[in-house]
Amino acid sequence: KQEYFYYEEVNACVLNGVTPWIDVLGQKVVPVLVVISMVFLFLLFIYLFSNNRHKLFGIMTLCQIFSLFMFYLMLCIAQLSGVDLVQHHPAYCQFNGFVMQFFYLAAVFWLNAMSFDIWSTFRQIRRAADNEPRGWKSPRFKWYSLYAWGCPTIILVVTIIMEYLPREI
Repeated sequence: KQEYFYYEEVNACVLNGVTPWIDVLGQKVVPVLVVISMVFLFLLFIYLFSNNRHKLFGIMTLCQIFSLFMFYLMLCIAQLSGVDLVQHHPAYCQFNGFVMQFFYLAAVFWLNAMSFDIWSTFRQIRRAADNEPRGWKSPRFKWYSLYAWGCPTIILVVTIIMEYLPREI
């Protein structure tokens, strides 16, 4: 049976066993701020979905916001459960870590795809054809989606393989 340990590295001075302010900040304040961020990401998602879902950049932004929201959700679960999650549900804790890695990387890859789209749009300024597919129907969105969801998936698969390989290899 494997044992899992919860490590939280904090560089702070502790005087005579008194809990430093950084522990209170990390365990109480940060989860509240993450929940506030999630509320505003959700509201932004609803606004963009109702107004910009027919545009390529709007759909890309929705995917990026969804990735960030899911990352924050998993981060909030991990921070609020703390050591109890590791001690009582180690398999879920490991799953949560994999999901956090995937969605964080997906958010970064979506941001990269959005940056490339902005660059390619302004590199060749032209008017879009009226019959050109828009939003999620655009062929460019399919390529961006393959990149922004596919690369984190590949990295996650490699991570899972490395995690479950025997230590002797």
